[in-house]
Amino acid sequence: MESEYPRRNRFLIFQREKDGVLLRHSMSEEEWIIPEEIAAFIRALDGKTSPYDLGLDPGDVDDLLDFMEEKDLLDDGHRGACLGFGSGTFTLFIPKIRSSHKRAGKAWNRFLMASWLPVFFLGILLQAVLGTEAVEYTDYDIVIGFVLGLLFGIVLHELSHAAAALHYGGSLLEMGLFVIYFMPGAYCAIDYENVKNHFHRAQITAAGIESNLLQCGLCLILFQVVPTDAFLEAALMNWYLAILNLSLALRMDGARTFEEFLCCDNFTGRAKVLLRDRRQKQKLRKQGINGRATIAACCLIRLLQVQVPLLILLEVTDLILTFLS
Repeated sequence: MESEYPRRNRFLIFQREKDGVLLRHSMSEEEWIIPEEIAAFIRALDGKTSPYDLGLDPGDVDDLLDFMEEKDLLDDGHRGACLGFGSGTFTLFIPKIRSSHKRAGKAWNRFLMASWLPVFFLGILLQAVLGTEAVEYTDYDIVIGFVLGLLFGIVLHELSHAAAALHYGGSLLEMGLFVIYFMPGAYCAIDYENVKNHFHRAQITAAGIESNLLQCGLCLILFQVVPTDAFLEAALMNWYLAILNLSLALRMDGARTFEEFLCCDNFTGRAKVLLRDRRQKQKLRKQGINGRATIAACCLIRLLQVQVPLLILLEVTDLILTFLS
């Protein structure tokens, strides 16, 4: 996205301090304390206004723009980023947050926390009691349920992350698409620095999973009203999305949620390192049941990183083969 004038980097976070304004780059995590007038200047760099019309001396503007370019504080205009082999991101949406967005986020997050569990269990209970045999069945129902279930599941998943972040004071930076080893998905870039409560941080990461389970339960309930396999397939897709994100694979939501509850950074990485360290495993075995339990937990973590995504892939492959046969 080309701009006529310099535009500030969308990952900049401003926070008032006693001795000025704390400017932080949420990606590089570099920080600077700057005067209020400089902070106002940087905020005003929207790509539509000449920086020389923002009230600073021309010489100061040149020096400041050189500094910002050197520290990656200016937007390069690119919305796509390559993250390695078969991996990358593409920005779709850069929000301009208003007070109405924060109120809506707060309302949805509270509703989500109160409703996802009872709705999910009610849907499961109805299926267990009343059965799952559809009155009307066509291949198109499955296709519609698959597409809409996947689409709404992903969109509401990411919007729920955003709502929880706005509720608890986090910063919503951007939303977009990603590919990791050729596996597509969506993401919501959030800065958590201002969210100090571990429960709130855990809710931000868990909100997407909660929304998928809410949709799963809702579709199962709707199936009893309109018995078509479209609702069953949509429920199944949201169940898959929830399980995939609950897994500890590829730093998904489940891993980050557990880290917040356990107050432990990168415990999946630590499990991987421990299982490769023979001396550390020998020390743990000598500690008796506690040490062996630690090794078993690390093995379970590694298994969850591989098994669940593999099962999801097999289910999707089976669905595709069903329609090709």
